[in-house]
Amino acid sequence: MLTYPHVEDYLEYLAGYEVGITALIMPNMVKISLARYDIQIVNSMANATMFGTALTERQAELAVKLILKYRRQFAKLGIDVGPVEDPQYRIPPRKMDRTKRIWMIDGKIHAKFPYDNVLIKDLQTFRESSQGRAYYDRNNKIWYLALTEYNINWIVTWGDANGFEIDNSVREIFYQILACEQQPFEIKLVQQGSEYTITNAADSLTDYIKEHAGGFGLDNLVKLIDHAGLCGYAIDESISVPSMALRHIGSKHAIHVEPSEDNLDMIFDYADITNRYPICIYNPTLIDIDLSRFEERDIVRFDRNGKTSTSEYDPYGVKVVYAQKIPTSWDFPVPLMVTTFEMMFGGKRMSWTQRAERIIYLTDSKLRDKN
Repeated sequence: MLTYPHVEDYLEYLAGYEVGITALIMPNMVKISLARYDIQIVNSMANATMFGTALTERQAELAVKLILKYRRQFAKLGIDVGPVEDPQYRIPPRKMDRTKRIWMIDGKIHAKFPYDNVLIKDLQTFRESSQGRAYYDRNNKIWYLALTEYNINWIVTWGDANGFEIDNSVREIFYQILACEQQPFEIKLVQQGSEYTITNAADSLTDYIKEHAGGFGLDNLVKLIDHAGLCGYAIDESISVPSMALRHIGSKHAIHVEPSEDNLDMIFDYADITNRYPICIYNPTLIDIDLSRFEERDIVRFDRNGKTSTSEYDPYGVKVVYAQKIPTSWDFPVPLMVTTFEMMFGGKRMSWTQRAERIIYLTDSKLRDKN
């Protein structure tokens, strides 16, 4: 019976090609009937070997199994597959790097693994939410991730779940992050001796308070509480807030308040305590807002057309700007905005909202949580 020296010879015959130097130019009629699920893999491996590409170690093992599987059909054609049982290869099989490893070089996370569609999809999905760049280098076949807290947390958890070898340099950072997360971290106004301070404050925050909010003296508590909502720090529970209005409104940038006489008084008390004038009131819904607390000379009114009968006014010298429609000519600060309308989008409504240092939604409805 006819024998061939190499596994690749049998494999190419199995795929329907002539064996030998004529294999590329003389495809043979298929003589062996392959199972439908074997056709694609046999053709793929044979096409590679005919052009001088070595099989991988796993492909080599599979090729032997497939050839022996069709031993009887080979025998009927006068071909003995016995030599395949002690396989010899035309080109030694390629050793594939099957390392699954995560490591770090030059401040960048590296991840490498053999082709795995599930793992690839995981990383492609993660790339969309990665904090910092995440990308694949086709030449080196390595995934690179920016060294950020979010990325470290994700890659270590994902790597452990999928059996990766993770270098100590990566794990050490991961453990440091876990340790930090166990420590309470609050940016909070507290009293320390004869002054106030903000714990964990960045230098820029401390500098801002000193330059724009009067500093950290004990006599500056009102401004310090009032700036909490603007600057994003909390108020320590031990600090006694001198006013209910300041406590309720001062520590928030935006707040929802239901219309009532008491709540309106609270808003006006807050403005008085903090000197947040003028109070810019936008009332297109025309709910009843009693302004009798103020002298008429301290109020500028704009009608439904955004017009006012007061042709000249000093926005820094009045206490209330009351607008059924926000005037197009308003290009001044908005220390405190009170609006009876929640959908503050477009034109001057958006301008007032963006300028406002404090926003109070005086409405019965509550489209979203402002607290």
